[in-house]
Amino acid sequence: MSSDSAVRWCPHCRRLTQNALTAPPVYDASLGNDLAEASPRVARLKRYCASCGEIWESVEAPLSVLEEHLQLHSKLEEARRQLAMLRLLLARDRHFEEDDAVKTIPLRRAA
Repeated sequence: MSSDSAVRWCPHCRRLTQNALTAPPVYDASLGNDLAEASPRVARLKRYCASCGEIWESVEAPLSVLEEHLQLHSKLEEARRQLAMLRLLLARDRHFEEDDAVKTIPLRRAA
């Protein structure tokens, strides 16, 4: 284990516990949207919990990268809501157009 032992949140214990790195940080460009290329300080870490013995992966990044991600996520959610509303309005308009088409069909008189 690494000497980077500290108290951090353990996702398995769901509380603050003594943690340690199991391997050196991996600076990985596959972390999405080229975060590692934009900031070489973004790293994937494997941590070990001294309380429960579980190992898990975590990511360390500058706060600015995480804040930007949260902003983009909220913009994406807003765009999805707007898209859902537009789909609903389009379906409603199509429904009314179909109703109007049925109403305008001339009826034949019985002979």
